[in-house]
Amino acid sequence: MNESMLNHLFLPHDLSSSTAKDYLSQSNHQYEYKILECMNEFLESLDEKNELSILSLLKNCIQRWSIVQKIENCSIPNLQSTIQKLTSGDFLPLYFHAQNATVLIEIDENPPNQSLISSWQVLLPTETITSSLEPHLSCFPTPTYRLPDESQLLSHVQCELLVDFMNNTIEYSKAHKASYVFNDIREIPIAHYVCQWWITQFKGIEKDDKIKISIPFKKKHRDQIRYNNSMFPFRRSGLWMTVKVVFHTILTKRLEKIGTIVYKLLITKFLTYFISTRQATMGSRQIPIEKKEKQKYSKLQLNANEQEIYQHSCMKLKAYLNKHDSNISLRQYSRTYAYDHWTSNGVVHDNDTLPTISTLTNHREDAIGIALTHIENWVQSCLEEWINRSLMSEKGYECFENLQSFYEDYQQAALNFYYSNNKSTDPIGYSRFILTSLTIICLMHKRLCEDKRFERLKLHAIRIPHILDLFELLILPNRDDMIRARNLYDYFREFNDKRYPDLISNIESTNAFGVYFVDQSQKMNETLQKIQDQVEQDRKDKIKEVNNS
Repeated sequence: MNESMLNHLFLPHDLSSSTAKDYLSQSNHQYEYKILECMNEFLESLDEKNELSILSLLKNCIQRWSIVQKIENCSIPNLQSTIQKLTSGDFLPLYFHAQNATVLIEIDENPPNQSLISSWQVLLPTETITSSLEPHLSCFPTPTYRLPDESQLLSHVQCELLVDFMNNTIEYSKAHKASYVFNDIREIPIAHYVCQWWITQFKGIEKDDKIKISIPFKKKHRDQIRYNNSMFPFRRSGLWMTVKVVFHTILTKRLEKIGTIVYKLLITKFLTYFISTRQATMGSRQIPIEKKEKQKYSKLQLNANEQEIYQHSCMKLKAYLNKHDSNISLRQYSRTYAYDHWTSNGVVHDNDTLPTISTLTNHREDAIGIALTHIENWVQSCLEEWINRSLMSEKGYECFENLQSFYEDYQQAALNFYYSNNKSTDPIGYSRFILTSLTIICLMHKRLCEDKRFERLKLHAIRIPHILDLFELLILPNRDDMIRARNLYDYFREFNDKRYPDLISNIESTNAFGVYFVDQSQKMNETLQKIQDQVEQDRKDKIKEVNNS
């Protein structure tokens, strides 16, 4: 189950090729409700002493939702009971996989506390997702309708209709083959029976214009469609998409502009919680998924056009923290954000030694390309920490020798994979190889410069042929890699014009680092003196031997 949940939350590279191999999707998605149970587990884990009213609202919403979302529990009595218990300000979402649609029922906070209903299509057709590289967005909130008579929702007929929506697809997409038209059961169902007909058939229902307009937002369809000799293709969970839309809708309705910020923090916190509590089952997926999670944190940045929004929210947050500072429990954070330990162990062995490429490949189901990406992510995220940890151990600078062997092994595999037969076969991968190589050089150089014995390195040039021109040829598809490349460019450009020669040229010059280092090293001078003394002694012994012969 955890592996399936991880697939839908993070979309790692090795997704299932069909619904039959995915726990949440198999058997007509009967276990998909587990996503709601996981979210409820997360909300329950939050510190009760610091609980905000909005979190209580979300928690109650998830608890009600998870009861009726489970197909076995979605019965007419359960629906009637759940809807009847809704009070002012409550929400009840219902996701219908069989219709590819969601209904959101809300009880208006203002008298006479009438029911508000909205609905929307969840997933996009396969052709839309696969035919374009452009991102696809859906706009929210969708139109809301006011139902004057709540008893209609509680009627046996309406609840029976909702149960039927949950279990039986009303209309499939059509496929054409030759002169025949037939139902394409592999495609998502048509959603208009829920999104249009179901709402309009209520008596007296009308589009709501009494409530204030909610903050608009958009949701990107980050879907994946995998199909390989199976009846039904793997697709990302529509229920997970619905959870995000429902949370975003509730938070913007209750918190207005601050709602979007709280939503992003809450979802990111949930994903972090999921990683920390399931890391034992993640195996080789740790680093790629942790990288995705870090990217989510990096996106939580100040938008120049939203300074007023962020300033307002931060003032409220500061006041809240000052008020509750003495009650804050760090118990869950020590576990949730424990990235360092398990991320580093994603590549290194238990004794902190570096493996070979063949070892990584032989112990993973992934191809060589994934093993290389695994190493590249580790170098970016964890190498600096590994160097610092190794230098403080008994091995000391021996770690650089191990790192050199590790890099040579990686270099050979990367060049064979990214640039074979004197031709680039993967420009993006080759760009990652360049960045990884320069990152290793940069981190080693920085660490050596911090050592008093080698601080003279700060004055010596680093002249790798065409290194600055190399940056112009990199293909970097994401913002993080661009920032990383810029930082490396600035670092090597700074050392390109130093007055003393680089380490591998002009080694006999009086300004060469080797000459300077030997002159300053007492140990090296003592060793040289011993060598000279031994040479002189050997010369005298040889002369004496010749004279006596």
